[in-house]
Amino acid sequence: MYFKFINTKNENLSRYLEGFYIFQKDDTDQELQYTVFSSNHIILSIYRFADYAQEQDKVIIQENRDRPFLSLLTTTVETPLCCTYKGAVREMTFCFKPLGFNHFLDQDLRHYFQKGCIPFSPFPDFEKEMISILEEGDEKIVQERVEHYWASKFKVKEFDLLEKNYRPHTA
Repeated sequence: MYFKFINTKNENLSRYLEGFYIFQKDDTDQELQYTVFSSNHIILSIYRFADYAQEQDKVIIQENRDRPFLSLLTTTVETPLCCTYKGAVREMTFCFKPLGFNHFLDQDLRHYFQKGCIPFSPFPDFEKEMISILEEGDEKIVQERVEHYWASKFKVKEFDLLEKNYRPHTA
């Protein structure tokens, strides 16, 4: 199993995208489970050769060689969400800051709000580009390509009042 979180280097982009992580689970690894707790981040996960099933507070991600690409958006986690991985899974997850993902979408984020995970393909070139990035082995190149891609999708939007009054929740 492999896991690495990569912080966004691009200063402009880092205002909106916290970073991303790369996760790789081999099929020889045992089934893996973890729990996701509520957060104000918007999470976009992409997978190579995987499928998912969702039931209330449980999500199963499993190897599926017949499905070359899967993209899931998680906007709201109200109760703990149990995630289970089965088989070989390669995942990349983008962690957008509150309000940040709005700057990359044509419609407001509220249009996409739904409990749990939803299939998501925001742009015509998204699947092709993300598959190519998922297949790249050099993490330096991955970071450059990820940041270039999201920077190319950036749209200036005015959220001054919300951004000025936003206070992150601290425990």
